[in-house]
Amino acid sequence: MTQETDRNYSNPWYGKEGELDRLVKPEFRKEMKGAANGLLQKLAKGVKSQNSDSDYSIYTGSVGIYYMYWYLNKKTNRPIPQDRVQMLLATCKGSLRGKRFSFVCGDAGPLVMAIVTDSSLVDKKIKTICLKKLIDLKKLVLVRDPEIPNEVMYGRVGYLWSLLFLNSYAESDDLKVESTFISQVIASIIDSGLGRHKDRLYYEWHEKEYIGAAHGYIGILYVLLKAKAYWAPGQEALIRRTLEWLISKQRFPSGNFKSSVGSMDDRLIHWCHGSPGAILLLLEAATVFGSQEFVNVALECGEVTWARGLLKKGYGICHGVSGNAYGLMALYAHTQDELWLRRSNSFAEYCFHYGTKNVHEPDRPMSLFEGLAGVIYMLIDFAEAQPGAWPKFPAFHL
Repeated sequence: MTQETDRNYSNPWYGKEGELDRLVKPEFRKEMKGAANGLLQKLAKGVKSQNSDSDYSIYTGSVGIYYMYWYLNKKTNRPIPQDRVQMLLATCKGSLRGKRFSFVCGDAGPLVMAIVTDSSLVDKKIKTICLKKLIDLKKLVLVRDPEIPNEVMYGRVGYLWSLLFLNSYAESDDLKVESTFISQVIASIIDSGLGRHKDRLYYEWHEKEYIGAAHGYIGILYVLLKAKAYWAPGQEALIRRTLEWLISKQRFPSGNFKSSVGSMDDRLIHWCHGSPGAILLLLEAATVFGSQEFVNVALECGEVTWARGLLKKGYGICHGVSGNAYGLMALYAHTQDELWLRRSNSFAEYCFHYGTKNVHEPDRPMSLFEGLAGVIYMLIDFAEAQPGAWPKFPAFHL
């Protein structure tokens, strides 16, 4: 058992993973599916009573809940509720504000989801219009303006992720974006990070050098690594040097990553800030560069996540237990060490009892990133895991 703090509960299974054999058996997958189905019923009622469609973001809004249904349809053939499809189409037709361009918190999210939805639900003409709107957002992305952020939640990298995701799931080539356009977006991200340091890229958000996946280097570097096929000469060296600086300079003795450059407060163990999000970056770096060093650091991140990842803040994927479960599951997918499967599934089991141990209810309790939809997504994702189709953190892990 680990120590309880103001941020996390003690982990009763710490050092006792050998007692978790039941979590790697087929019967446990059935338990996960049963728990997810029960929570789905709760979500259906909650969406009608608590959520409005005025927030259409993937992060906390209506399209994030749509994203969950879309993914469940792909995994289990569960039909997407017709009212959710109509909501998405209405959003793309008339609700977009045209001011934010990222996937998670901007217009790119609804537009891309309309394009990748099955043509039996969204007409090809509508998809083509949405693709044009998505590409038109480049006028906000490619402009040289130091005030434009580069991070995942609101910035250029969030737009780049949209393009990579679209090209992975579009039904036909005419609904994809050209490789030269993706290279342009990468160039704008790289150029924006030049000049402040000779040996690495520099990015800030709200006048801080954030480290984590949501607003900082971890998220920026992860998406750039996923876009390796579109790199121009010289970009690889800059990306690797920035990654090596991050590993060598921005970690606490515990192995956890800092929330921002200069931070002295080793408290945050979240996808958005801390080691759970870093695991995804480090494993991708190991794949791209073929270095065991990155896997070793990812394993250290996994240990601190396991020790301190049962968060009092709640169950959500952004800053809760289900998001931390994804970090542990990623280590299993990469290493095939069953220890990490036991650990990730124990966090999943903790989420069966959604809403019983969080200190504060999320502002958007039904949402994908903060609330119930993300927990359901995780449980179904874990229950349906197969070799070559391992669980991936929604709207981030490609």
